[in-house]
Amino acid sequence: MKHVQAGFAKVKITPPMGTLVCGYYFDRIADAVHDDLYAKALVLDDGKRRWALVACDLVECPAEVAQAARARIEKESGLSREAVLIHAIHTHTGPVVDGAYAEGLPEKIAESVRLAGEGMRKVRIGVGVSEEEELSFNRRFFMKGGGVQTNPGKLNPDLGRPEGPIDPEVGVVSISEPDGTPVALLVRFGMHLDTISGTAISADFPYFLEQALSEKRGRNLPLMFLKGCSGNTNHFDVHSSDPQRSFGEAERIGRTLVRPVSEAMDRLTFLSSVELGSALQAVRLPCRTATDEQVAWAKQVVAQPADPTKDFTMDRVEAVRVMRVREMEKDFIPAEVQILRVGEVAIVGFPSEMFVEWAMQLREDSPFRYTFPLDLANGSVGYIPTRRAFENGGYEPVSSVFTPDVGDVLVKAALELLKAQ
Repeated sequence: MKHVQAGFAKVKITPPMGTLVCGYYFDRIADAVHDDLYAKALVLDDGKRRWALVACDLVECPAEVAQAARARIEKESGLSREAVLIHAIHTHTGPVVDGAYAEGLPEKIAESVRLAGEGMRKVRIGVGVSEEEELSFNRRFFMKGGGVQTNPGKLNPDLGRPEGPIDPEVGVVSISEPDGTPVALLVRFGMHLDTISGTAISADFPYFLEQALSEKRGRNLPLMFLKGCSGNTNHFDVHSSDPQRSFGEAERIGRTLVRPVSEAMDRLTFLSSVELGSALQAVRLPCRTATDEQVAWAKQVVAQPADPTKDFTMDRVEAVRVMRVREMEKDFIPAEVQILRVGEVAIVGFPSEMFVEWAMQLREDSPFRYTFPLDLANGSVGYIPTRRAFENGGYEPVSSVFTPDVGDVLVKAALELLKAQ
Protein backbone atom coordinates (compact mmCIF):
# COMPACT_ATOMS: atom_id res chain seq x y z
CA MET A 1 0.00 0.00 0.00
CA LYS A 2 1.36 3.39 -0.94
CA HIS A 3 1.22 6.14 1.62
CA VAL A 4 -0.80 9.30 1.44
CA GLN A 5 0.15 12.65 2.89
CA ALA A 6 -2.21 15.31 4.21
CA GLY A 7 -2.14 18.86 5.48
CA PHE A 8 -4.82 20.94 7.14
CA ALA A 9 -5.01 24.68 7.78
CA LYS A 10 -7.56 27.37 8.46
CA VAL A 11 -7.57 31.11 7.78
CA LYS A 12 -9.90 33.58 9.47
CA ILE A 13 -12.57 35.13 7.22
CA THR A 14 -14.65 36.93 9.87
CA PRO A 15 -16.21 40.07 8.34
CA PRO A 16 -15.99 43.55 9.88
CA MET A 17 -18.83 44.84 11.99
CA GLY A 18 -21.48 46.71 10.02
CA THR A 19 -21.48 44.02 7.32
CA LEU A 20 -24.82 42.82 6.02
CA VAL A 21 -25.75 39.41 7.45
CA CYS A 22 -26.94 36.89 4.87
CA GLY A 23 -29.81 34.51 4.49
CA TYR A 24 -33.09 36.42 4.81
CA TYR A 25 -35.28 38.61 2.62
CA PHE A 26 -34.68 41.65 4.85
CA ASP A 27 -31.49 43.35 6.01
CA ARG A 28 -29.59 42.48 9.17
CA ILE A 29 -26.39 44.27 10.20
CA ALA A 30 -23.59 42.42 12.00
CA ASP A 31 -22.94 43.99 15.41
CA ALA A 32 -21.05 41.23 17.27
CA VAL A 33 -18.90 38.13 16.74
CA HIS A 34 -19.91 35.05 18.69
CA ASP A 35 -17.28 32.86 16.99
CA ASP A 36 -14.89 33.54 14.14
CA LEU A 37 -15.47 32.29 10.61
CA TYR A 38 -12.80 30.34 8.72
CA ALA A 39 -11.77 28.96 5.36
CA LYS A 40 -10.59 25.45 6.24
CA ALA A 41 -8.42 23.56 3.77
CA LEU A 42 -7.51 19.89 3.51
CA VAL A 43 -4.82 18.89 1.00
CA LEU A 44 -4.19 15.23 0.15
CA ASP A 45 -1.30 13.80 -1.91
CA ASP A 46 -0.80 10.14 -2.89
CA GLY A 47 2.57 10.69 -4.57
CA LYS A 48 1.05 11.01 -8.04
CA ARG A 49 -1.93 13.31 -7.55
CA ARG A 50 -2.86 16.06 -5.17
CA TRP A 51 -6.21 17.71 -4.46
CA ALA A 52 -7.63 20.28 -2.07
CA LEU A 53 -10.98 20.60 -0.36
CA VAL A 54 -11.86 23.96 1.20
CA ALA A 55 -14.89 24.47 3.48
CA CYS A 56 -15.84 28.10 4.10
CA ASP A 57 -18.03 29.31 6.96
CA LEU A 58 -20.27 31.21 4.55
CA VAL A 59 -23.84 31.02 3.31
CA GLU A 60 -22.39 30.61 -0.17
CA CYS A 61 -19.19 31.14 -2.11
CA PRO A 62 -20.24 32.78 -5.39
CA ALA A 63 -18.89 31.20 -8.55
CA GLU A 64 -16.80 34.25 -9.42
CA VAL A 65 -15.14 34.14 -5.97
CA ALA A 66 -14.51 30.41 -6.24
CA GLN A 67 -13.03 30.78 -9.72
CA ALA A 68 -10.76 33.61 -8.61
CA ALA A 69 -9.64 31.55 -5.62
CA ARG A 70 -8.91 28.52 -7.81
CA ALA A 71 -6.89 30.66 -10.21
CA ARG A 72 -4.84 31.99 -7.31
CA ILE A 73 -4.39 28.49 -5.87
CA GLU A 74 -3.17 27.20 -9.24
CA LYS A 75 -0.63 30.01 -9.40
CA GLU A 76 0.57 29.64 -5.79
CA SER A 77 0.19 25.91 -5.14
CA GLY A 78 0.17 24.35 -8.60
CA LEU A 79 -3.22 22.66 -8.26
CA SER A 80 -5.44 22.66 -11.35
CA ARG A 81 -9.05 23.85 -11.18
CA GLU A 82 -10.44 20.31 -11.27
CA ALA A 83 -8.33 19.43 -8.21
CA VAL A 84 -9.78 22.17 -5.97
CA LEU A 85 -13.32 22.06 -4.56
CA ILE A 86 -14.53 25.13 -2.63
CA HIS A 87 -17.57 24.45 -0.45
CA ALA A 88 -19.76 26.77 1.65
CA ILE A 89 -21.38 25.32 4.78
CA HIS A 90 -24.40 27.68 4.41
CA THR A 91 -24.39 29.41 7.78
CA HIS A 92 -27.14 32.05 7.95
CA THR A 93 -25.15 34.07 10.49
CA GLY A 94 -22.33 34.91 8.12
CA PRO A 95 -21.82 37.89 5.82
CA VAL A 96 -23.41 38.67 2.51
CA VAL A 97 -20.59 37.79 0.12
CA ASP A 98 -20.16 40.85 -2.05
CA GLY A 99 -18.19 44.09 -2.37
CA ALA A 100 -14.83 44.47 -0.70
CA TYR A 101 -15.38 41.38 1.44
CA ALA A 102 -15.84 39.19 -1.64
CA GLU A 103 -12.84 40.76 -3.32
CA GLY A 104 -10.59 39.74 -0.40
CA LEU A 105 -11.83 36.17 -0.11
CA PRO A 106 -9.84 34.51 -2.96
CA GLU A 107 -6.55 35.50 -1.31
CA LYS A 108 -7.62 34.06 2.05
CA ILE A 109 -8.95 30.83 0.53
CA ALA A 110 -5.72 30.41 -1.43
CA GLU A 111 -3.72 31.08 1.74
CA SER A 112 -5.53 28.25 3.54
CA VAL A 113 -4.56 25.83 0.77
CA ARG A 114 -0.97 27.07 0.71
CA LEU A 115 -0.61 26.66 4.48
CA ALA A 116 -2.15 23.19 4.36
CA GLY A 117 0.30 22.23 1.63
CA GLU A 118 3.21 23.42 3.74
CA GLY A 119 2.18 21.15 6.63
CA MET A 120 1.98 17.84 4.79
CA ARG A 121 2.66 14.65 6.76
CA LYS A 122 2.10 10.93 6.31
CA VAL A 123 -1.39 9.90 7.41
CA ARG A 124 -3.90 7.09 7.50
CA ILE A 125 -7.52 7.61 6.50
CA GLY A 126 -10.52 6.01 8.15
CA VAL A 127 -14.15 6.26 7.10
CA GLY A 128 -17.24 5.73 9.22
CA VAL A 129 -20.98 6.19 8.83
CA SER A 130 -23.67 6.61 11.46
CA GLU A 131 -27.17 8.07 11.60
CA GLU A 132 -28.98 10.87 13.44
CA GLU A 133 -32.75 10.77 12.95
CA GLU A 134 -33.98 13.24 15.59
CA LEU A 135 -32.39 16.53 14.55
CA SER A 136 -33.61 17.19 11.02
CA PHE A 137 -37.10 17.44 9.59
CA ASN A 138 -38.43 17.74 6.08
CA ARG A 139 -39.63 21.34 6.06
CA ARG A 140 -42.25 20.92 3.31
CA PHE A 141 -45.74 19.80 4.34
CA PHE A 142 -48.92 18.91 2.57
CA MET A 143 -51.60 21.14 4.06
CA LYS A 144 -55.14 20.05 4.86
CA GLY A 145 -56.52 22.82 2.68
CA GLY A 146 -54.39 21.68 -0.28
CA GLY A 147 -50.96 22.44 -1.63
CA VAL A 148 -47.53 22.26 -0.02
CA GLN A 149 -46.12 24.84 2.36
CA THR A 150 -42.51 25.33 3.47
CA ASN A 151 -41.97 26.06 7.16
CA PRO A 152 -45.73 26.13 7.93
CA GLY A 153 -45.22 27.20 11.53
CA LYS A 154 -45.28 25.40 14.83
CA LEU A 155 -48.48 23.62 15.87
CA ASN A 156 -50.24 24.76 12.70
CA PRO A 157 -53.70 23.12 12.83
CA ASP A 158 -53.73 22.75 9.02
CA LEU A 159 -50.62 20.56 8.96
CA GLY A 160 -50.70 17.33 7.01
CA ARG A 161 -47.80 14.97 6.39
CA PRO A 162 -44.25 15.85 5.26
CA GLU A 163 -43.81 15.88 1.50
CA GLY A 164 -40.53 13.98 1.59
CA PRO A 165 -37.84 12.27 3.70
CA ILE A 166 -34.81 13.42 5.63
CA ASP A 167 -31.28 12.15 5.10
CA PRO A 168 -30.10 10.86 8.50
CA GLU A 169 -26.63 9.78 7.35
CA VAL A 170 -23.66 11.20 9.24
CA GLY A 171 -20.47 10.57 7.30
CA VAL A 172 -17.03 10.85 8.90
CA VAL A 173 -13.58 10.83 7.32
CA SER A 174 -10.82 10.71 9.92
CA ILE A 175 -7.34 11.76 8.84
CA SER A 176 -4.61 11.15 11.39
CA GLU A 177 -0.92 10.50 11.69
CA PRO A 178 0.13 6.86 12.14
CA ASP A 179 0.33 7.37 15.93
CA GLY A 180 -3.28 8.62 16.00
CA THR A 181 -2.58 12.36 16.17
CA PRO A 182 -5.53 14.06 14.44
CA VAL A 183 -4.83 16.03 11.27
CA ALA A 184 -8.42 16.68 10.20
CA LEU A 185 -11.88 15.30 10.79
CA LEU A 186 -14.45 15.65 8.03
CA VAL A 187 -18.09 15.44 9.12
CA ARG A 188 -20.86 15.45 6.53
CA PHE A 189 -24.47 15.94 7.63
CA GLY A 190 -27.41 17.29 5.68
CA MET A 191 -29.37 20.04 7.43
CA HIS A 192 -29.88 23.76 6.94
CA LEU A 193 -27.59 25.94 9.06
CA ASP A 194 -30.15 28.49 10.22
CA THR A 195 -30.51 27.79 13.92
CA ILE A 196 -29.58 31.17 15.45
CA SER A 197 -30.91 34.24 13.60
CA GLY A 198 -29.99 37.63 15.10
CA THR A 199 -27.06 39.87 14.19
CA ALA A 200 -24.02 38.13 15.71
CA ILE A 201 -21.56 36.41 13.38
CA SER A 202 -21.28 32.63 13.88
CA ALA A 203 -20.54 29.40 12.03
CA ASP A 204 -23.69 27.98 13.66
CA PHE A 205 -23.86 24.47 15.12
CA PRO A 206 -20.58 23.14 13.57
CA TYR A 207 -18.73 25.49 15.94
CA PHE A 208 -20.39 23.86 18.95
CA LEU A 209 -19.91 20.38 17.49
CA GLU A 210 -16.15 20.92 17.25
CA GLN A 211 -15.97 22.21 20.84
CA ALA A 212 -18.10 19.41 22.32
CA LEU A 213 -16.48 16.63 20.29
CA SER A 214 -12.99 17.76 21.29
CA GLU A 215 -14.10 17.77 24.94
CA LYS A 216 -15.53 14.27 24.68
CA ARG A 217 -12.54 12.77 22.85
CA GLY A 218 -10.03 14.49 25.12
CA ARG A 219 -8.02 16.15 22.36
CA ASN A 220 -8.34 18.97 19.87
CA LEU A 221 -10.07 17.73 16.73
CA PRO A 222 -9.63 20.03 13.69
CA LEU A 223 -13.18 19.71 12.36
CA MET A 224 -14.20 20.40 8.78
CA PHE A 225 -17.98 20.40 8.56
CA LEU A 226 -19.48 19.58 5.16
CA LYS A 227 -23.13 20.37 4.44
CA GLY A 228 -24.87 17.44 2.82
CA CYS A 229 -27.72 17.99 0.39
CA SER A 230 -30.51 19.52 2.45
CA GLY A 231 -32.46 21.99 0.38
CA ASN A 232 -35.71 20.72 1.89
CA THR A 233 -34.70 19.89 5.47
CA ASN A 234 -34.04 21.94 8.60
CA HIS A 235 -34.11 21.63 12.39
CA PHE A 236 -37.63 22.88 13.11
CA ASP A 237 -39.99 20.44 14.81
CA VAL A 238 -43.38 21.87 13.87
CA HIS A 239 -45.10 19.52 16.32
CA SER A 240 -43.37 21.22 19.25
CA SER A 241 -44.04 24.69 20.64
CA ASP A 242 -40.44 25.15 21.81
CA PRO A 243 -38.64 28.15 20.29
CA GLN A 244 -35.81 26.94 18.08
CA ARG A 245 -33.69 29.95 17.15
CA SER A 246 -30.90 30.83 19.53
CA PHE A 247 -27.28 30.08 20.34
CA GLY A 248 -28.64 27.58 22.85
CA GLU A 249 -30.38 25.75 20.01
CA ALA A 250 -27.19 25.73 17.93
CA GLU A 251 -25.30 24.32 20.90
CA ARG A 252 -27.98 21.65 21.46
CA ILE A 253 -27.66 20.50 17.85
CA GLY A 254 -23.87 20.52 17.94
CA ARG A 255 -23.78 18.50 21.14
CA THR A 256 -26.41 16.07 19.84
CA LEU A 257 -24.25 15.35 16.79
CA VAL A 258 -21.40 14.28 19.06
CA ARG A 259 -23.04 10.87 19.55
CA PRO A 260 -23.33 9.80 15.88
CA VAL A 261 -19.94 11.30 15.01
CA SER A 262 -18.32 9.43 17.91
CA GLU A 263 -20.04 6.22 16.90
CA ALA A 264 -18.67 6.57 13.38
CA MET A 265 -15.20 7.33 14.74
CA ASP A 266 -15.31 4.27 16.97
CA ARG A 267 -15.94 1.93 14.03
CA LEU A 268 -13.74 3.39 11.33
CA THR A 269 -12.78 1.35 8.30
CA PHE A 270 -9.25 2.32 7.31
CA LEU A 271 -8.69 2.61 3.58
CA SER A 272 -6.50 -0.04 2.01
CA SER A 273 -6.24 2.07 -1.15
CA VAL A 274 -5.50 5.76 -0.98
CA GLU A 275 -5.32 6.47 -4.70
CA LEU A 276 -6.59 9.97 -5.42
CA GLY A 277 -8.72 11.25 -8.25
CA SER A 278 -10.52 14.44 -9.19
CA ALA A 279 -12.72 15.52 -12.07
CA LEU A 280 -15.31 18.08 -13.00
CA GLN A 281 -17.94 18.39 -15.68
CA ALA A 282 -19.55 21.49 -17.08
CA VAL A 283 -23.35 21.45 -17.13
CA ARG A 284 -26.06 23.64 -18.66
CA LEU A 285 -28.93 24.16 -16.24
CA PRO A 286 -32.21 24.93 -18.06
CA CYS A 287 -33.94 28.18 -17.01
CA ARG A 288 -37.50 29.45 -16.81
CA THR A 289 -38.78 32.49 -18.66
CA ALA A 290 -40.82 35.51 -17.48
CA THR A 291 -43.53 37.42 -19.34
CA ASP A 292 -43.83 41.21 -19.40
CA GLU A 293 -46.97 40.93 -17.26
CA GLN A 294 -45.13 38.89 -14.64
CA VAL A 295 -42.28 41.39 -14.55
CA ALA A 296 -44.66 44.33 -14.08
CA TRP A 297 -46.31 42.55 -11.15
CA ALA A 298 -42.93 41.62 -9.65
CA LYS A 299 -41.73 45.23 -9.74
CA GLN A 300 -44.77 46.33 -7.76
CA VAL A 301 -44.16 43.65 -5.12
CA VAL A 302 -40.44 44.30 -4.57
CA ALA A 303 -41.09 48.07 -4.39
CA GLN A 304 -42.90 47.49 -1.09
CA PRO A 305 -40.81 47.20 2.13
CA ALA A 306 -40.14 43.61 3.27
CA ASP A 307 -41.79 42.43 6.48
CA PRO A 308 -38.94 42.14 9.06
CA THR A 309 -41.07 39.83 11.24
CA LYS A 310 -41.01 37.06 8.62
CA ASP A 311 -38.21 35.25 6.80
CA PHE A 312 -40.18 35.67 3.58
CA THR A 313 -43.62 35.92 2.04
CA MET A 314 -44.45 33.85 -1.03
CA ASP A 315 -45.37 36.81 -3.22
CA ARG A 316 -41.97 38.38 -2.55
CA VAL A 317 -40.18 35.07 -3.20
CA GLU A 318 -41.92 34.70 -6.55
CA ALA A 319 -41.34 38.34 -7.45
CA VAL A 320 -37.62 38.10 -6.74
CA ARG A 321 -37.41 34.98 -8.90
CA VAL A 322 -39.29 36.64 -11.78
CA MET A 323 -36.94 39.64 -11.62
CA ARG A 324 -33.88 37.37 -11.60
CA VAL A 325 -35.15 35.42 -14.61
CA ARG A 326 -35.79 38.60 -16.59
CA GLU A 327 -32.41 40.07 -15.66
CA MET A 328 -30.64 36.87 -16.74
CA GLU A 329 -32.57 36.40 -19.99
CA LYS A 330 -30.86 33.05 -20.50
CA ASP A 331 -31.99 29.66 -21.72
CA PHE A 332 -29.53 28.04 -19.32
CA ILE A 333 -27.01 28.82 -16.58
CA PRO A 334 -23.52 27.31 -16.90
CA ALA A 335 -22.26 25.50 -13.82
CA GLU A 336 -20.16 22.48 -12.93
CA VAL A 337 -20.29 19.27 -10.93
CA GLN A 338 -17.09 18.06 -9.29
CA ILE A 339 -15.78 14.99 -7.54
CA LEU A 340 -12.79 14.36 -5.29
CA ARG A 341 -11.85 10.77 -4.67
CA VAL A 342 -9.62 8.92 -2.22
CA GLY A 343 -9.79 5.15 -2.46
CA GLU A 344 -13.37 3.99 -1.89
CA VAL A 345 -14.54 7.47 -0.85
CA ALA A 346 -16.06 9.93 -3.33
CA ILE A 347 -16.99 13.51 -2.41
CA VAL A 348 -19.43 15.00 -4.90
CA GLY A 349 -19.87 18.76 -5.12
CA PHE A 350 -23.07 20.28 -6.48
CA PRO A 351 -23.26 24.06 -7.12
CA SER A 352 -26.70 24.28 -5.52
CA GLU A 353 -29.00 23.34 -2.67
CA MET A 354 -30.16 19.87 -3.66
CA PHE A 355 -33.22 18.21 -2.15
CA VAL A 356 -32.28 15.19 -0.03
CA GLU A 357 -33.90 12.81 -2.50
CA TRP A 358 -31.17 13.59 -5.02
CA ALA A 359 -28.41 12.70 -2.52
CA MET A 360 -30.10 9.43 -1.61
CA GLN A 361 -30.53 8.52 -5.27
CA LEU A 362 -26.89 9.32 -6.01
CA ARG A 363 -25.65 7.16 -3.12
CA GLU A 364 -27.78 4.27 -4.31
CA ASP A 365 -26.50 4.47 -7.90
CA SER A 366 -22.86 5.31 -7.11
CA PRO A 367 -20.17 2.70 -7.80
CA PHE A 368 -18.27 3.82 -4.67
CA ARG A 369 -18.65 2.26 -1.25
CA TYR A 370 -18.81 5.71 0.36
CA THR A 371 -20.37 8.60 -1.56
CA PHE A 372 -20.77 11.95 0.18
CA PRO A 373 -22.74 14.52 -1.89
CA LEU A 374 -22.31 18.17 -0.87
CA ASP A 375 -24.30 21.33 -1.54
CA LEU A 376 -22.86 24.70 -2.57
CA ALA A 377 -19.62 23.66 -4.25
CA ASN A 378 -17.84 26.26 -6.38
CA GLY A 379 -20.87 28.51 -6.48
CA SER A 380 -24.57 28.73 -5.70
CA VAL A 381 -27.36 28.56 -8.27
CA GLY A 382 -30.18 28.06 -5.77
CA TYR A 383 -32.56 25.24 -4.91
CA ILE A 384 -32.83 22.05 -6.92
CA PRO A 385 -36.21 20.53 -6.02
CA THR A 386 -37.49 17.19 -7.24
CA ARG A 387 -39.92 17.02 -10.15
CA ARG A 388 -42.64 16.16 -7.65
CA ALA A 389 -41.86 19.30 -5.63
CA PHE A 390 -42.10 21.47 -8.74
CA GLU A 391 -45.59 20.05 -9.26
CA ASN A 392 -46.58 20.66 -5.61
CA GLY A 393 -45.26 24.23 -5.34
CA GLY A 394 -43.97 25.90 -2.19
CA TYR A 395 -41.00 28.12 -1.40
CA GLU A 396 -38.12 26.20 -2.98
CA PRO A 397 -39.63 25.49 -6.44
CA VAL A 398 -41.25 28.94 -6.55
CA SER A 399 -37.88 30.58 -5.86
CA SER A 400 -35.99 28.38 -8.34
CA VAL A 401 -35.08 29.93 -11.68
CA PHE A 402 -34.86 26.47 -13.25
CA THR A 403 -37.17 24.10 -15.08
CA PRO A 404 -38.20 20.82 -13.38
CA ASP A 405 -35.60 18.66 -15.17
CA VAL A 406 -32.62 20.52 -13.63
CA GLY A 407 -32.00 17.90 -10.92
CA ASP A 408 -31.75 15.12 -13.48
CA VAL A 409 -29.08 17.10 -15.33
CA LEU A 410 -26.95 17.49 -12.21
CA VAL A 411 -27.24 13.91 -10.95
CA LYS A 412 -26.59 12.47 -14.41
CA ALA A 413 -23.37 14.51 -14.62
CA ALA A 414 -22.28 13.33 -11.17
CA LEU A 415 -22.86 9.68 -12.01
CA GLU A 416 -20.89 10.00 -15.24
CA LEU A 417 -17.94 11.39 -13.30
CA LEU A 418 -18.14 8.66 -10.66
CA LYS A 419 -18.35 5.85 -13.18
CA ALA A 420 -15.40 7.24 -15.14
CA GLN A 421 -13.07 7.04 -12.11
